[in-house]
Amino acid sequence: MQAALLYVFRKNAIITFAFMGIFGGMFAVSSYNLLELFRANFNYITSYGVMGLIEGGIRQFLELVFYGYVSIACYILFKGCLYGLLDRVSRH
Repeated sequence: MQAALLYVFRKNAIITFAFMGIFGGMFAVSSYNLLELFRANFNYITSYGVMGLIEGGIRQFLELVFYGYVSIACYILFKGCLYGLLDRVSRH
């Protein structure tokens, strides 16, 4: 895994830039409207209580947490590509 990440971050500037765009797009898609969905889920659970939890409130909350972690991972990979490109530029 580390070798693959080093290849993406440091090997070829064009590949790094392409992956930077992919990771940036994935970050945007996975984090789009995430805060509003958390707020709506919280309001649903507080309005309906235990019945809201049973009817899918817990499952939706766990899915939102998962999308949050996916979003963070995509952002970290995006920043890794950015730092790889900036390191390449600063060496020249």
